[in-house]
Amino acid sequence: MKEAVMGKNKSLKLAIIITALAVPLPSYAVNISPFFDWLLNLANPNQDDTNPEYVDGCFNTSCVDSPSTTGKWGEVFSIPIIPIHMSLGPDGRVLMYGSGKDGSQGTMEYVVWDRQPSGHHFTALPNTMPTDTFCAGQSRLASSGDLIMIGGDNGTGENFGNANTTLFSANNLIKNVNYSMVYPRWYPTVTTLPGDEYLVQGGSTNGVLGTGVIVPEIYNPRIGYRSLINARSEFAYGDDFNRWWYPRTWVLPNRKIFTISGPAMYYTDVKNFGQTVPAGELSTENIGATSTAVMYRPGKILQVGGGDKANHVGDSVIASNAASIIDVKGDWPSVRQISPMKNRRHWANSTLLPDGNVLVTGGSEANGAVGEVLSHPVGYEAELWDARTEQWATMTSEKHLRHYHSSALLLPDGSVLSAGTGAPGPKNNLNGQIFYPPYLFDGDSWAKRPVANILDKTLAYGQKLTINVDDSSAIKSITMVKNGVVTHSFNNEQRFRHLPITLKSTKSVTVKIPSSPYQLTPGHYMLFAINEKGTPSIGTIVHLPPKSKNLGWTEQKPLVTNGNFENAGIIDVTDVSPAVQALGAVIGEGAARGAIQWQANLVGLSLNNKDQIEVGFGEYMSGKRFGDWYVQNNGVEVQASSHQHMGQVQNGKQFLDLNADGKIWQDIKGLIAGQRYKISFDYAVHEASKVCHQWFWGWCWNQASAKIEIGSLKHPWTAINRGKESWKSYSKEFVASSQVERLSITATQGSKTGGMLVDNVFITPVY
Repeated sequence: MKEAVMGKNKSLKLAIIITALAVPLPSYAVNISPFFDWLLNLANPNQDDTNPEYVDGCFNTSCVDSPSTTGKWGEVFSIPIIPIHMSLGPDGRVLMYGSGKDGSQGTMEYVVWDRQPSGHHFTALPNTMPTDTFCAGQSRLASSGDLIMIGGDNGTGENFGNANTTLFSANNLIKNVNYSMVYPRWYPTVTTLPGDEYLVQGGSTNGVLGTGVIVPEIYNPRIGYRSLINARSEFAYGDDFNRWWYPRTWVLPNRKIFTISGPAMYYTDVKNFGQTVPAGELSTENIGATSTAVMYRPGKILQVGGGDKANHVGDSVIASNAASIIDVKGDWPSVRQISPMKNRRHWANSTLLPDGNVLVTGGSEANGAVGEVLSHPVGYEAELWDARTEQWATMTSEKHLRHYHSSALLLPDGSVLSAGTGAPGPKNNLNGQIFYPPYLFDGDSWAKRPVANILDKTLAYGQKLTINVDDSSAIKSITMVKNGVVTHSFNNEQRFRHLPITLKSTKSVTVKIPSSPYQLTPGHYMLFAINEKGTPSIGTIVHLPPKSKNLGWTEQKPLVTNGNFENAGIIDVTDVSPAVQALGAVIGEGAARGAIQWQANLVGLSLNNKDQIEVGFGEYMSGKRFGDWYVQNNGVEVQASSHQHMGQVQNGKQFLDLNADGKIWQDIKGLIAGQRYKISFDYAVHEASKVCHQWFWGWCWNQASAKIEIGSLKHPWTAINRGKESWKSYSKEFVASSQVERLSITATQGSKTGGMLVDNVFITPVY
């Protein structure tokens, strides 16, 4: 049991520290992100990143090769922000976000790019949301085309994850959704599933430092999130080589879901409570966060470049130029190496083209600050990979560096937008450039394009679709490419499909849409008609709505209510907004909040988004309840994960602390008599709970004991692992004797100010 004065004393210490911080700082410390950028680029703060061989969008010093061979880059144009995240909408406009207008973190701006004949038109969107979607996961909702942004930064300047869901609607509104994840995530991947649901994987609670979130979740726009607790996996999402960093995931035609993260390959079963099935590891060098990958044909993946686990400064890892084909059409992945790229590339982007080939842009041999990057070969040259011959061709060169936090996106006219880099670096480039692939040219001139028109742009699975064209005899193929959603060198939405032509008339062709949403996941696609010379029509954006909702699995509600202890209130807050304003007047509000948060963490407190210091625990006495949990003995607390730094990734926002002989219980309903179940939980010991050797009095260590009971199961356990350092997991099976069983957790050894820490209590059926 904590004394109330403890929170007051800590608040007083904090006030003294904040007052001491209120001194003038250098101009580069006005807010946290520019300060970080300044450190990154200290050796070469103004170094020019312009390609020395760039002349009017051509390769080397003259236009020796025809654009029909090597393509051509358009003019560089300014963008109001760094487009770390880009996505193509149903109306052909592109939403961009990721930085402020000065290229910094922490001042989130959203802009919509509308490419018009008169030029580049940008619309800045008002952002009144408390959520910072910097480094969030994202996907377009299959039913509406609205963009969901899941997780991201918590806005304190320290790059901790958040659990929020943000939505960009078709009428240019940014709003928060009332559903939150169980686990805060930074760098997660969101994958559209065959039904109108979305798989959320990976991410970290603390930026590039980890720890990885090892439990995936499913987002359903109608009912919120459910955890795939049986899919929990260190192999898939652990800290080894940052396996949690934007996992590369695809829905396969064989009805499986396949992922590459770091070296790990695995399948995810999303039925019921989920399952992760490891499928081996990649032994090649072209892996990790700095690589790029794309499923260029159903069940066939191109994995290229990279070799490092994060963005680094002074890193000795030289980028790979290796390329691999991962065939996942069968029951198990098959990996083979193919011809490498010409250029070694960290942080390249791979973009699917209308003809099914892949364009790789950007990147550099080095992975660090601008001076280090520019002192090594830079991937200014685009490279075009032919999916049929599996060979590379060198294209013309881009003008500026595209590296960490750059993005590339296929546009409806068949060109590719390459943009950004920065926040934090290696160079802040608030600009973009459009690449026109060789198929758009006939010699030195623009090629004549086929014309295609679709009357009804809402399609259905298994449908026969008639496309009006100017000359059907010239049409060689019809293809669909899904609207892209890209960030951090991975476009998690792009998919490609040839549509078989079943009938031709003079001015029309008829094609068959696949009948399975595993062939083409639902959402918006660009449909192209391609002539015998390989030139595509202007893409028509069509909508393939979900065939059915929640396809292939049944919603399962957790048997343990509030098993992660998120629905208990945290009490005792102190308003520090005056201190934020006073210090912010000197160094900027973002830096002020970051400084106060840092100092609060030192004394085991936390700063929330209302500029309040949270003491970080709530105490519950015997006879009280929180949610469906009943308190039987005193000594029960629910603590914030940030409290005294005892929370780990397993904890989500809060966890249970059983002091002395504290006890809680709830009745578990909906069991099946005779059915076998598994109860699992995470645990650690509070640093206040200690035992000493009976003879060597100076020999002491942290230890707590407790027992968990349900039905005939009475399981005692002891923890010596401190919550600050590590949490462990335990599971035990039992057979239900009735439809309702009482679950209790009781402390058997611990101190009055800290004992057994418990979180994520789940009960799942064993099949």
